[in-house]
Amino acid sequence: MQYLILWYVFKIREEQAALFQTIWFSYGIISNLIGLHIIRTAKKPFIESHASKTVYLFTITICTIAILVPFTFVGKFIGLVPLTPILILFIFTVPILYCILAINIKKLYIKKYKRQNRGNLDKKGMEYFVHKNERITKIRKTIRKIRIIW
Repeated sequence: MQYLILWYVFKIREEQAALFQTIWFSYGIISNLIGLHIIRTAKKPFIESHASKTVYLFTITICTIAILVPFTFVGKFIGLVPLTPILILFIFTVPILYCILAINIKKLYIKKYKRQNRGNLDKKGMEYFVHKNERITKIRKTIRKIRIIW
């Protein structure tokens, strides 16, 4: 989709390879960070489920760096070119639209498969989960005891 928009809407052609690479550099970083927030939780990210302040801070910092690098000497050194405000808007808009789409698809997926999986656990499956939880609880208690000793 991004290729088509860059080709037909923004008319970016082969002669403007550096501009395309710059857009793809910034877009790739920003879309991946937004994607991480989507898969982080089964709820709606940023609305129903919040990451820690540290995660938000790093996300905003890295997104800012991804946009600013093309304007620096480092960006020039690696062949990036400065972006126009409309391209920066594009770089943020497409991942946000992707986020909305992914949230809705994820909601349908969870709705469909969560129902099916609830009834499919047999007694052995339930016993496995119970025993696994007991082992995890024992490990946590052991770790707490070790911390107290130290």
